[in-house]
Order: sequence, then structure tokens, then C-alpha cells
Amino acid sequence: MEFIRITVDSAPMGGVPCVGSFRIPVATLAGVVADGMTEAEILKAHPDLAAADVAKGLRRSGHDAAHRPEADQPTCLRKNSSVRLRASFAAAAS
Repeated sequence: MEFIRITVDSAPMGGVPCVGSFRIPVATLAGVVADGMTEAEILKAHPDLAAADVAKGLRRSGHDAAHRPEADQPTCLRKNSSVRLRASFAAAAS
């Protein structure tokens, strides 16, 4: 599976897959969608993102979840670890 719009760079985010150069981890993107945020709200909160960024980020997050046990994930991808970034999404959308 190819993820053109997803970057993995060890410098800014410790090798966590992110949407483009925006430093938005794909796991966080999946989390805000799971919490009920719509694609339109995400795009309003982050106008530099494109709908394709959201789609590819969600697809990559699902791919990662299906192929990597939680115990092996970096701390920033584990359950309940991206609360601050989710709060920034919510604040930007309001």
C-alpha cells in the first residue's frame, strides 16, 4: 500500500507517521474522527490540509493498527496519549 501524502521523519516527530509536513500524527487524526469530528471540521481547523490528506491519514492509521501490536507502538501512538493535540483540534474548530 502506498501512502504518498504521509511522511515519516525521525527529526520532528520521532518517526511517527504524519500527514504531510504538518506534524499531525495519523493516529491523532484517526482519534479525532473517532471522537466525532467530521472531515469538514478538521479541514476548517487546519485549512492547509486537503481532503486527500485526511483520507490518506485515516487509511495509514488503519493500516498501522492492523499490522502493529500496541505494545510495540511508540508512546505517542498509544491509547490516550494524544489528548493535547486532540484538544488543539477542538479549540481550532470552535
